Amino acid sequence: MMQRMEQTASATNTMLLQEMKNFKTNNQMLLREINREINTRFSETCAEVLETVPASCRNNYEDIVAALQRKYGGEHRKEIHRVELRGRVQKMNETLQDYALEIERLVQLAYPGENHPFMDNFKAKAFVIGIRDPGAGESRNHHIRSAARKQQLNRLWFH
Repeated sequence: MMQRMEQTASATNTMLLQEMKNFKTNNQMLLREINREINTRFSETCAEVLETVPASCRNNYEDIVAALQRKYGGEHRKEIHRVELRGRVQKMNETLQDYALEIERLVQLAYPGENHPFMDNFKAKAFVIGIRDPGAGESRNHHIRSAARKQQLNRLWFH
């Protein structure tokens, strides 16, 4: 009986060791594949950027930095416009039309190419939040509170 238990334990240990080896091999293969993919994508990106720099300037740090700015500078600018949009309020003596145009401009700069219906809601919300007219502000706060209450009721009702 004892010998049979030892054989079973030995077989189980052998199976576990084999599974661990397979797991290690599979993970190593996966890591190699991930590493290869990262290196390939990074090299392609670097090659694309370097192609924009004339061959005579490829050893010049400033030219390479300028090429990187051209390639990746847009994301930085988008984030700046997003921050500006979040903090944008109607200026003194600015008409509602001018303010609306400015909100529209900032949204287009912050989210270029976005055409989702949700963007209209986003523009409207940014516009309403930044209105300076005292009467409109009270009305706005009332509508925001009403919308929040409706949203809470909907959550309670449907969940």
